[in-house]
Amino acid sequence: MNSIKIYTCHHKPSAFLDASIIQPLHVGKANSYNDIGCAGDDTGDNISFKNPFYCELTAHYWVWKNASLSDYVGFMHYRRHLNFSAQQDHAEDNWGVVNYPLINPDYEAQFGLTDDAIRTCVEGSDLLLPKKWSVTSAGSKNNLDHYSKGEFLHIKDYNAALEVVEELYPEYKIAIQQFNNATDGYYTNMFVMRKEMFIDYSEWLFSILDRLEERISMDNYNAQEKRVIGHIAERLFNIYIIRCQQVSELNIKELQRTFVINETYNGKLEPVFTTGTPIVISFDNNYAVSGGALINSIVRHADENKNYDIV
Repeated sequence: MNSIKIYTCHHKPSAFLDASIIQPLHVGKANSYNDIGCAGDDTGDNISFKNPFYCELTAHYWVWKNASLSDYVGFMHYRRHLNFSAQQDHAEDNWGVVNYPLINPDYEAQFGLTDDAIRTCVEGSDLLLPKKWSVTSAGSKNNLDHYSKGEFLHIKDYNAALEVVEELYPEYKIAIQQFNNATDGYYTNMFVMRKEMFIDYSEWLFSILDRLEERISMDNYNAQEKRVIGHIAERLFNIYIIRCQQVSELNIKELQRTFVINETYNGKLEPVFTTGTPIVISFDNNYAVSGGALINSIVRHADENKNYDIV
Protein backbone atom coordinates (compact mmCIF):
# COMPACT_ATOMS: atom_id res chain seq x y z
CA MET A 1 0.00 0.00 0.00
CA ASN A 2 1.35 3.42 -0.96
CA SER A 3 2.06 5.85 1.85
CA ILE A 4 0.37 9.27 1.69
CA LYS A 5 1.00 12.50 3.58
CA ILE A 6 -1.00 15.65 2.97
CA TYR A 7 -0.01 18.83 4.76
CA THR A 8 -2.50 21.54 5.73
CA CYS A 9 -0.99 25.02 6.03
CA HIS A 10 -1.97 26.99 9.14
CA HIS A 11 -0.79 30.50 9.99
CA LYS A 12 -2.88 30.95 13.15
CA PRO A 13 -4.86 28.85 15.67
CA SER A 14 -7.44 26.87 13.69
CA ALA A 15 -9.19 23.50 13.58
CA PHE A 16 -7.19 20.43 12.54
CA LEU A 17 -8.61 17.56 10.49
CA ASP A 18 -8.67 14.15 12.22
CA ALA A 19 -7.25 11.91 9.46
CA SER A 20 -3.79 10.56 10.27
CA ILE A 21 -2.79 11.06 6.62
CA ILE A 22 -3.32 14.82 7.05
CA GLN A 23 -0.64 16.70 9.00
CA PRO A 24 -1.05 20.35 10.04
CA LEU A 25 1.97 22.59 9.59
CA HIS A 26 2.51 26.07 11.02
CA VAL A 27 3.64 28.20 8.07
CA GLY A 28 5.74 31.30 8.63
CA LYS A 29 6.45 30.18 12.18
CA ALA A 30 9.76 32.06 12.16
CA ASN A 31 7.72 35.27 12.12
CA SER A 32 5.21 34.17 14.78
CA TYR A 33 5.21 34.24 18.56
CA ASN A 34 2.20 31.91 18.78
CA ASP A 35 2.20 28.18 19.42
CA ILE A 36 -0.77 26.90 17.43
CA GLY A 37 -0.36 23.25 18.41
CA CYS A 38 1.50 21.78 15.45
CA ALA A 39 4.99 21.54 13.96
CA GLY A 40 6.36 24.56 12.12
CA ASP A 41 8.27 25.24 8.94
CA ASP A 42 11.14 26.96 10.79
CA THR A 43 13.46 24.02 11.50
CA GLY A 44 16.28 22.51 9.47
CA ASP A 45 16.73 23.91 5.96
CA ASN A 46 13.88 26.42 5.72
CA ILE A 47 12.65 29.72 4.29
CA SER A 48 10.01 30.28 6.97
CA PHE A 49 10.83 33.99 7.28
CA LYS A 50 9.81 34.48 3.64
CA ASN A 51 6.19 33.53 4.34
CA PRO A 52 4.83 37.09 3.80
CA PHE A 53 6.04 36.77 0.19
CA TYR A 54 5.93 33.02 -0.45
CA CYS A 55 2.68 32.23 1.42
CA GLU A 56 2.19 28.43 1.78
CA LEU A 57 5.30 27.77 -0.31
CA THR A 58 7.40 28.03 2.85
CA ALA A 59 5.68 24.82 3.99
CA HIS A 60 6.30 23.25 0.57
CA TYR A 61 10.00 24.10 0.80
CA TRP A 62 10.26 22.74 4.34
CA VAL A 63 8.66 19.42 3.40
CA TRP A 64 10.88 19.08 0.33
CA LYS A 65 14.05 19.73 2.29
CA ASN A 66 13.32 18.13 5.67
CA ALA A 67 10.46 15.60 5.67
CA SER A 68 10.75 11.88 5.11
CA LEU A 69 8.70 11.89 1.93
CA SER A 70 5.79 9.50 1.49
CA ASP A 71 4.93 7.86 -1.83
CA TYR A 72 2.40 10.67 -2.32
CA VAL A 73 2.87 14.23 -1.07
CA GLY A 74 0.12 16.83 -0.97
CA PHE A 75 -0.86 20.28 0.29
CA MET A 76 -4.12 21.93 1.31
CA HIS A 77 -5.00 25.02 3.35
CA TYR A 78 -6.40 25.27 6.85
CA ARG A 79 -9.87 26.11 5.54
CA ARG A 80 -9.61 25.07 1.86
CA HIS A 81 -9.55 21.35 1.13
CA LEU A 82 -9.92 18.88 -1.69
CA ASN A 83 -13.07 16.79 -1.84
CA PHE A 84 -11.80 13.18 -1.78
CA SER A 85 -15.27 11.65 -1.74
CA ALA A 86 -16.91 9.83 -4.66
CA GLN A 87 -19.50 12.61 -4.98
CA GLN A 88 -18.06 15.43 -7.09
CA ASP A 89 -21.20 17.33 -8.01
CA HIS A 90 -21.77 19.53 -4.96
CA ALA A 91 -23.07 23.02 -5.71
CA GLU A 92 -20.24 25.53 -6.28
CA ASP A 93 -20.05 29.31 -6.03
CA ASN A 94 -18.72 31.65 -8.71
CA TRP A 95 -15.15 30.80 -7.68
CA GLY A 96 -15.68 27.08 -8.21
CA VAL A 97 -15.74 26.36 -4.47
CA VAL A 98 -18.08 24.24 -2.34
CA ASN A 99 -18.89 26.21 0.82
CA TYR A 100 -19.52 24.54 4.19
CA PRO A 101 -20.21 26.14 7.60
CA LEU A 102 -17.40 24.66 9.69
CA ILE A 103 -15.04 21.74 10.21
CA ASN A 104 -16.79 18.93 12.07
CA PRO A 105 -17.22 15.14 11.69
CA ASP A 106 -20.04 15.62 9.16
CA TYR A 107 -17.82 17.83 7.01
CA GLU A 108 -14.96 15.31 7.06
CA ALA A 109 -17.29 12.43 6.21
CA GLN A 110 -19.16 14.25 3.44
CA PHE A 111 -16.02 15.37 1.63
CA GLY A 112 -13.91 12.27 2.13
CA LEU A 113 -11.39 13.84 4.50
CA THR A 114 -10.72 10.48 6.13
CA ASP A 115 -7.86 8.02 5.78
CA ASP A 116 -9.92 5.42 3.92
CA ALA A 117 -11.53 7.87 1.51
CA ILE A 118 -8.22 9.54 0.71
CA ARG A 119 -6.48 6.21 0.04
CA THR A 120 -9.30 5.11 -2.24
CA CYS A 121 -9.25 8.39 -4.15
CA VAL A 122 -5.47 8.50 -4.60
CA GLU A 123 -5.07 4.89 -5.70
CA GLY A 124 -3.79 4.59 -9.26
CA SER A 125 -3.37 8.33 -9.86
CA ASP A 126 -0.18 10.23 -10.60
CA LEU A 127 -1.61 13.59 -9.64
CA LEU A 128 -4.71 14.90 -7.88
CA LEU A 129 -5.67 18.51 -8.56
CA PRO A 130 -8.46 20.94 -7.74
CA LYS A 131 -10.95 21.05 -10.58
CA LYS A 132 -10.01 23.66 -13.17
CA TRP A 133 -11.59 27.06 -12.60
CA SER A 134 -12.47 29.37 -15.49
CA VAL A 135 -11.20 32.94 -15.13
CA THR A 136 -14.09 34.05 -17.35
CA SER A 137 -16.19 33.78 -14.17
CA ALA A 138 -14.23 36.79 -12.92
CA GLY A 139 -14.60 38.69 -16.19
CA SER A 140 -11.15 37.84 -17.57
CA LYS A 141 -10.58 36.65 -21.12
CA ASN A 142 -7.64 34.34 -20.30
CA ASN A 143 -5.12 33.55 -17.55
CA LEU A 144 -2.72 36.31 -18.57
CA ASP A 145 -5.52 38.85 -18.59
CA HIS A 146 -6.68 37.58 -15.20
CA TYR A 147 -3.28 38.25 -13.63
CA SER A 148 -3.07 41.72 -15.19
CA LYS A 149 -6.45 42.59 -13.63
CA GLY A 150 -5.57 41.31 -10.14
CA GLU A 151 -6.26 43.93 -7.47
CA PHE A 152 -2.93 43.42 -5.69
CA LEU A 153 -0.95 42.03 -8.62
CA HIS A 154 1.52 43.69 -10.99
CA ILE A 155 1.93 42.18 -14.43
CA LYS A 156 5.60 43.21 -14.55
CA ASP A 157 6.34 40.71 -11.77
CA TYR A 158 4.66 37.88 -13.65
CA ASN A 159 6.47 38.80 -16.85
CA ALA A 160 9.75 38.75 -14.93
CA ALA A 161 8.95 35.24 -13.74
CA LEU A 162 8.25 34.06 -17.28
CA GLU A 163 11.55 35.53 -18.43
CA VAL A 164 13.34 33.50 -15.77
CA VAL A 165 11.53 30.31 -16.83
CA GLU A 166 12.54 30.80 -20.46
CA GLU A 167 16.15 31.49 -19.44
CA LEU A 168 16.47 28.42 -17.23
CA TYR A 169 14.06 26.11 -19.06
CA PRO A 170 13.58 27.27 -22.67
CA GLU A 171 11.68 24.08 -23.47
CA TYR A 172 8.77 25.51 -21.44
CA LYS A 173 8.05 28.33 -23.89
CA ILE A 174 5.09 26.57 -25.54
CA ALA A 175 3.65 25.59 -22.15
CA ILE A 176 3.83 29.24 -21.06
CA GLN A 177 1.93 30.37 -24.14
CA GLN A 178 -0.64 27.61 -23.72
CA PHE A 179 -1.38 28.55 -20.12
CA ASN A 180 -1.46 32.30 -20.71
CA ASN A 181 -3.95 31.89 -23.56
CA ALA A 182 -6.14 29.36 -21.74
CA THR A 183 -9.32 30.46 -20.01
CA ASP A 184 -8.94 28.10 -17.04
CA GLY A 185 -6.36 26.64 -14.72
CA TYR A 186 -5.54 24.86 -11.47
CA TYR A 187 -5.56 27.53 -8.78
CA THR A 188 -4.88 27.65 -5.00
CA ASN A 189 -1.54 25.74 -4.89
CA MET A 190 -3.27 22.54 -3.73
CA PHE A 191 -2.37 19.09 -5.01
CA VAL A 192 -1.42 15.50 -4.21
CA MET A 193 1.33 14.00 -6.38
CA ARG A 194 3.73 11.10 -6.53
CA LYS A 195 6.97 11.63 -4.60
CA GLU A 196 9.19 11.60 -7.68
CA MET A 197 7.08 14.29 -9.30
CA PHE A 198 7.05 16.36 -6.11
CA ILE A 199 10.85 16.33 -5.96
CA ASP A 200 11.16 17.27 -9.63
CA TYR A 201 8.57 20.05 -9.34
CA SER A 202 10.20 21.43 -6.19
CA GLU A 203 13.62 21.60 -7.80
CA TRP A 204 12.14 23.31 -10.87
CA LEU A 205 9.97 25.77 -8.92
CA PHE A 206 12.46 26.99 -6.34
CA SER A 207 15.26 27.34 -8.89
CA ILE A 208 13.00 29.82 -10.68
CA LEU A 209 11.89 31.64 -7.54
CA ASP A 210 15.46 32.03 -6.30
CA ARG A 211 16.39 33.95 -9.45
CA LEU A 212 13.06 35.79 -9.57
CA GLU A 213 13.74 37.37 -6.17
CA GLU A 214 16.63 39.24 -7.78
CA ARG A 215 14.39 40.59 -10.55
CA ILE A 216 11.44 42.09 -8.69
CA SER A 217 11.24 44.97 -6.25
CA MET A 218 8.58 45.13 -3.55
CA ASP A 219 9.28 48.70 -2.47
CA ASN A 220 6.05 50.36 -1.33
CA TYR A 221 4.11 47.11 -1.75
CA ASN A 222 1.43 46.61 0.89
CA ALA A 223 0.96 43.30 2.72
CA GLN A 224 -1.32 41.90 0.02
CA GLU A 225 0.96 42.95 -2.83
CA LYS A 226 3.94 41.33 -1.11
CA ARG A 227 2.29 37.92 -1.52
CA VAL A 228 3.46 38.10 -5.13
CA ILE A 229 5.63 34.95 -5.06
CA GLY A 230 2.71 32.83 -3.91
CA HIS A 231 0.47 34.21 -6.66
CA ILE A 232 3.10 33.66 -9.34
CA ALA A 233 3.70 30.10 -8.15
CA GLU A 234 0.03 29.28 -8.82
CA ARG A 235 0.66 30.10 -12.47
CA LEU A 236 4.04 28.37 -12.62
CA PHE A 237 2.40 25.22 -11.29
CA ASN A 238 0.04 25.17 -14.26
CA ILE A 239 2.91 25.71 -16.66
CA TYR A 240 4.81 22.83 -15.09
CA ILE A 241 1.80 20.49 -15.41
CA ILE A 242 1.24 21.46 -19.05
CA ARG A 243 4.87 20.69 -19.86
CA CYS A 244 4.69 17.33 -18.06
CA GLN A 245 1.66 16.40 -20.13
CA GLN A 246 3.53 17.32 -23.30
CA VAL A 247 6.34 14.85 -22.63
CA SER A 248 4.52 11.99 -20.89
CA GLU A 249 1.11 10.61 -20.01
CA LEU A 250 -0.20 11.50 -16.58
CA ASN A 251 -3.13 9.94 -14.77
CA ILE A 252 -4.70 13.11 -13.38
CA LYS A 253 -7.79 13.20 -11.20
CA GLU A 254 -9.59 16.51 -10.69
CA LEU A 255 -11.43 17.09 -7.41
CA GLN A 256 -13.79 19.74 -6.15
CA ARG A 257 -12.48 22.32 -3.68
CA THR A 258 -14.19 23.16 -0.40
CA PHE A 259 -14.12 26.32 1.69
CA VAL A 260 -14.90 26.43 5.41
CA ILE A 261 -16.86 29.61 6.13
CA ASN A 262 -16.50 29.77 9.91
CA GLU A 263 -13.12 29.31 11.55
CA THR A 264 -12.95 27.19 14.69
CA TYR A 265 -10.28 26.36 17.23
CA ASN A 266 -10.57 23.58 19.83
CA GLY A 267 -14.15 23.04 18.75
CA LYS A 268 -15.24 26.65 19.35
CA LEU A 269 -16.13 29.29 16.81
CA GLU A 270 -13.53 32.01 16.54
CA PRO A 271 -14.84 35.28 18.05
CA VAL A 272 -15.92 37.90 15.57
CA PHE A 273 -14.57 41.37 16.28
CA THR A 274 -16.36 44.33 14.75
CA THR A 275 -13.87 46.93 15.98
CA GLY A 276 -10.35 46.80 17.31
CA THR A 277 -8.28 48.61 19.90
CA PRO A 278 -6.19 51.07 17.88
CA ILE A 279 -2.47 51.30 18.60
CA VAL A 280 -0.56 53.90 16.56
CA ILE A 281 3.26 53.73 16.56
CA SER A 282 5.73 55.98 14.78
CA PHE A 283 9.41 55.24 14.25
CA ASP A 284 11.96 55.16 11.43
CA ASN A 285 14.75 52.71 10.58
CA ASN A 286 16.94 54.16 13.32
CA TYR A 287 14.50 52.82 15.92
CA ALA A 288 13.52 49.59 14.14
CA VAL A 289 14.92 47.38 16.92
CA SER A 290 13.11 49.35 19.62
CA GLY A 291 9.95 49.35 17.52
CA GLY A 292 10.15 45.59 17.14
CA ALA A 293 10.57 45.22 20.89
CA LEU A 294 7.49 47.37 21.46
CA ILE A 295 5.34 45.34 19.05
CA ASN A 296 6.64 42.12 20.63
CA SER A 297 5.60 43.45 24.05
CA ILE A 298 2.13 44.28 22.75
CA VAL A 299 1.75 40.76 21.35
CA ARG A 300 2.97 39.10 24.55
CA HIS A 301 0.68 41.12 26.82
CA ALA A 302 -2.39 41.34 24.60
CA ASP A 303 -5.79 40.22 25.83
CA GLU A 304 -6.79 37.17 23.74
CA ASN A 305 -10.42 38.34 23.87
CA LYS A 306 -9.62 41.63 22.16
CA ASN A 307 -8.69 42.58 18.63
CA TYR A 308 -5.92 45.11 18.04
CA ASP A 309 -5.33 47.38 15.05
CA ILE A 310 -1.64 48.25 14.99
CA VAL A 311 -0.81 51.13 12.68
